[in-house]
Amino acid sequence: MKVNDIKKYIEDNALLAPGQHIVMGLSGGPDSVCLFHALLSLSEEWDLTLHPVHINHQIRPEGAEHDQKYVEALCAQHGLP
Repeated sequence: MKVNDIKKYIEDNALLAPGQHIVMGLSGGPDSVCLFHALLSLSEEWDLTLHPVHINHQIRPEGAEHDQKYVEALCAQHGLP
């Protein structure tokens, strides 16, 4: 799926409006990272403010720590808390 496909789906279904704040779950898995990048690419055009949220439930001790560090680095790379 391409960003233009996601953009068209959002527009066709009136899912977002310009200027909105988007709180999104960011697990570090491929689906949420893809959505993160898609919304990030649309954020300037639509004046969106992204608020990625990651919750480490500590269910998978090593994997959960890795996911958290990955998400923290990804957000920092794009200037997001």
